[in-house]
Amino acid sequence: MDNEGLDSLARSQVNAIGYACMATSLVGSDQWEKDATERTGLPAATATGAVKMALKGKGAKNIAMVCHYPEDRLDLVKNSFADDGFNVVSIETASVADQKEVNRISTETVYRLARKADRGDADALCLLATDLRTFPILQQLEEDLGKPVVGTNQALLWRTLQLVDLDEKIEGYGSLLSD
Repeated sequence: MDNEGLDSLARSQVNAIGYACMATSLVGSDQWEKDATERTGLPAATATGAVKMALKGKGAKNIAMVCHYPEDRLDLVKNSFADDGFNVVSIETASVADQKEVNRISTETVYRLARKADRGDADALCLLATDLRTFPILQQLEEDLGKPVVGTNQALLWRTLQLVDLDEKIEGYGSLLSD
């Protein structure tokens, strides 16, 4: 988001800024959050920053991942998480490059990819991308896998609630929101 957009948000009387794009926040999310907060005076979170914070909050170090990114972007994803101390033990992708098509990936496909990505050495499963429809399967995946499942939108919602000091428990969408 450019400075004009941030200035507009600062004037809009919102309580926090949530930057909901995983792909563009994979690099430099910490700096973007810091710069946005300094520029606007508002607390800010990126999709990437929220996911990493949620995974750390769940005590995850070794993570299995599901995403839609093409194979040529998977190293960027892995490296971004490795830079923050995570070990990506597996990654499964739907390999969809066209952003307009990502939200057409069925929850059944995401679920199958998640089951395939899960490994015994994974502390948590991470479902990456704000356009992936994951809310309907978060709880079921956690129950089926017996480990935390963190989705991008779920993590951004969780982090934004923290930023505005709302201690809300939301049932049915995974332990991140219900604990």
